[in-house]
Formats: sequence, C-alpha cells, structure tokens
Amino acid sequence: MVTVTQVGYAVGIFLLVPLGDPRDRRRLIPLMLLLSAGMLLSAAAAPRYGWRLGGLGLTTVGAQLLTPLASELAVPDRRGSVVGSVASGVLIGILLSRTVSGAVAGLFGWRAIFLLAAAATVIAAAVLYRIVPVPAG
Repeated sequence: MVTVTQVGYAVGIFLLVPLGDPRDRRRLIPLMLLLSAGMLLSAAAAPRYGWRLGGLGLTTVGAQLLTPLASELAVPDRRGSVVGSVASGVLIGILLSRTVSGAVAGLFGWRAIFLLAAAATVIAAAVLYRIVPVPAG
C-alpha cells in the first residue's frame, strides 16, 4: 500500500509540480487539492485500498506547489523566512498526520480519516483560492 502511494506521489512530483511554473498557481493549487479530496473520498468508499492509493499519491503534490508560490509572493527581504515557514508547516503536518490518523482510525475506523481529510482538503482549497492574489499582468 505504501509503495503504491509513494510511486503515485513520485509521478505527481515529476509530472504535475512542473506545471506550477507555466500555469497560474492560484488555480492549479486548489484544483490539485480538489482532485486530492476526490481521491480521499474514493479511498473512503473503496471496499479495499487498491489502485486508489496510487491516484491519491499522484494528487497530493499541492504542498510542493505552495513553497514556490510563497517564494514568489514574499517580499525579497522576507523570502527566506516565508519559505522556511511554509516548509516547516508542511513537515509538521507530515509528522502530525501519522499520530492524528492513527487516533481517528482507532476511534472511528479507517474510513473516517479519509473523510475528515477530504473535508479539510476542500476547505483548504477554498481558502487558498480566496486568499492567493491574482497574478499581475
């Protein structure tokens, strides 16, 4: 299961993250988050994990698109601090996710964490769409 998800993630890093350079990140990041939420819902509804985890890994590259966006939006003299904050937030989220998902799954079953993550991902997509400024030009 882990290997399928990681292979999907690697493919996403290779194929989807480079789209952040020529495309409007304000639209691309929420789109990737919504696709990820769809895959989370699909995983929650699945009778078994199966191939859906590969698709989930593929769509979870939104965080890798946030770092260059933060760098682009930051004023030059604060760029390092902003990128460091975003990278720290991503790593803290990764570290906490294992503990939180285990606790939620232990209390409510493994499907619950996928549903909760899908809801949080949709909220994050909406917030980012609203707060990320439209590119000039």
